[in-house]
Amino acid sequence: MKAITADILRIEKISPADGAGMRTVVFFKGCPLRCSWCAAPESQMRKRELYYSKEVCILCGKCVETCRDKVLSITDKGVLIERDRCTDCFECERVCPKGALGIYGRKMTSDEVMAVIKRDEVFYFHSGGGVTLSGGSVLVQADFAKELLEKCRESGTDTAAELEMQAKRAELDKVLPLLDEVYADIKHMDSEKHRALTGVGNELI
Repeated sequence: MKAITADILRIEKISPADGAGMRTVVFFKGCPLRCSWCAAPESQMRKRELYYSKEVCILCGKCVETCRDKVLSITDKGVLIERDRCTDCFECERVCPKGALGIYGRKMTSDEVMAVIKRDEVFYFHSGGGVTLSGGSVLVQADFAKELLEKCRESGTDTAAELEMQAKRAELDKVLPLLDEVYADIKHMDSEKHRALTGVGNELI
């Protein structure tokens, strides 16, 4: 049977701000909302994305030479990426000598995520912490979240999730029984204002 994989943005170690005690925070990629104040816009798209850090770029041009789609160019503002034509081959990231080009997100199995979580178990024991699932949106990848939470429960790890609640009840029911804490992030009680701020109304939430 093929293992379920998820699009994971990143895993943060030993966070004191995402639940009780010290937490390992698993950030999922993909979100149905487009909040105007989003602190992690790189989490909105489900697919992997190329990023560019001008601060470390030495303008060597290797990325431009390598790009088979010819969507990169060097300008006075650094490397310009024509994202609407980019096919996400990520060859430019591979040849960048300074790491100025990188990738947001990667495919991971629940076993791979658990291997990272288990390294922090000693901190959970001493602080009363555990694992927090966040996003993006956890509910966009609810089947994977359920599998991961089941493994956390088997290992005796406290579980929490930060949920934006924009999902069908069936998706929510996959994870709720496996959570010790839920942080439900209600953006606005007025549906029209919610739509103006996030791109969708709040009826489903």
